[in-house]
Amino acid sequence: MMKFTFIDNRFNTDLLMRRLKLLTLITGIALLSSGCAMSQLKYRETALNQQQQKIEEQQQQLQMESSRLAALKTELDQEKMRLSVLKKSLNSAEDDPASQTDSDSRVILGELEHVHISPPNIQLSARIDTGAKTSSLNALNLIEFERDGKAHVRFYITNPDTNEKIEVIRRVIRHVKIKEHDGESKSRPVVRMRIRLGNLDQRVRMTLTDRSEFINQVLIGRNFLRDFANVDVSKKFQAKPVIESKQQ
Repeated sequence: MMKFTFIDNRFNTDLLMRRLKLLTLITGIALLSSGCAMSQLKYRETALNQQQQKIEEQQQQLQMESSRLAALKTELDQEKMRLSVLKKSLNSAEDDPASQTDSDSRVILGELEHVHISPPNIQLSARIDTGAKTSSLNALNLIEFERDGKAHVRFYITNPDTNEKIEVIRRVIRHVKIKEHDGESKSRPVVRMRIRLGNLDQRVRMTLTDRSEFINQVLIGRNFLRDFANVDVSKKFQAKPVIESKQQ
C-alpha cells in the first residue's frame, strides 16, 4: 500500500512540474505577443505622425497657393480698372478738339511733358523716353524698412516750385540693378505710383533712383506709353496739364 502511495505522489509531482513548465511557456508566449503588439502600435503611431506631418505641409502649400492666387486676382482687377479708365480717357480725348491723336487714336506726346504723380499729388516735368523700358522717379534719401512683414521704402521728392522736400512712403514691389555713371551696378527699389499725363491715368511701376543731375525728375518709359501714345520728339508739352482740385 505504501508503495502505491509513493508512486502516486511521484506522479502528481511530475504532473505539477509539467503544468508549471506549461504555464511558464504560456506566460513567455503572452509576453512575447504583448511585445510584438507594442512594437506594432509604436510603428502605427510613427506612421500616423508622418502622415499628419505630410498633411500639414500640404495644407501650408495650399495656403501659400491660395495667397498667390488672391494676389493674382488683385492684379487682374487692377488691370481691368486701369483698362476701364484708359478707355474713358481715350473716349474723352476723341471728344476734345484740343487733344491731338493719330489715325489709331493714340495720344501724341512731346519729348517733354508735365505729369502728375500720386502720391504726393505733385506736378513734375518729365522726359518721355521710348527707349526706356520702365519709368523712373527722382527719389532722395531712400530708407528701406519692413512694415507688417512687407518691404517698404521712405524717400523724398523735391517740389520744383518751393524746393520743399516731400516725404513719400510706398511698398517695395521688387528690386532692379541699375548701372551708375561710374560703371557700378546698384540695386534700386521699384514701387507702384499713379501717373496722370493729359487724359492718360495709370498706375505703373517706377524705379526709384537719383536723378538730381537731370533737369526733369521723372522719366516716362514704355511701361506707361505702350499702346496708348506716340512720341514726337520735335514737340514739347502737348498734353493738357492736370489741374488738381482743392478738395483733393
